[in-house]
Amino acid sequence: MSQNGNSRKKAYKTILKDLLKEESVLKKVISNSLGEYRPIREEEVKKKSARKIREDILQIPPASIFFTDDYKEMKEVKKSAMKPFYVSPAMPDNEKLFLKPLEENKEVVWWYKNGDTGSEFFAIDYYNEDENKDRLFYPDWIVKTKNKIWIIDTKAGFTAESKDTKYKAEALQKWLKKHKDFKGGIAVKDPSGWKINDKDEYEHNSQMKGWSSLRF
Repeated sequence: MSQNGNSRKKAYKTILKDLLKEESVLKKVISNSLGEYRPIREEEVKKKSARKIREDILQIPPASIFFTDDYKEMKEVKKSAMKPFYVSPAMPDNEKLFLKPLEENKEVVWWYKNGDTGSEFFAIDYYNEDENKDRLFYPDWIVKTKNKIWIIDTKAGFTAESKDTKYKAEALQKWLKKHKDFKGGIAVKDPSGWKINDKDEYEHNSQMKGWSSLRF
């Protein structure tokens, strides 16, 4: 056994020996620590519960109060659930390109451009393994068709390949499986059109294996 292994074994014996004593020092430290952590944990549980409620209810927030002077009204869009529809100058190109199939597809009844932060917008809880923390995923689009409601997040370039997108995509599929009449996934535009990945396990590569043409 290595020197580190011997050190750990010795430490475990010391800890166990102390915990078995009636006047254990560690018991008091652990008890005090749990007491101090309890209100923090309760607050975490409350926040997670609030996120769960938000996940299960899709609501279109009130218009106008979220828009500043640098937003531009797009009068040419007709199916936006938000009327009028304002677009940020920072809106990514892939999201702007996605407006075309949303507007032109006859199956689309209305669409809604979700926000990317804030309690008023729709979010899904997910776990980022690299950061070792819970985060919120705000999918780009909520799309109502004649038969379904779609939750779609559009990606392009390296963002489609990132591990964070993988974590979000797989969390989205878990959410969709728990909600009847919903479909969706990660959407990417390639030369042949828009493709979607709606698999339980997300993967993006140059061959687009596991991806299919997006058909509402």
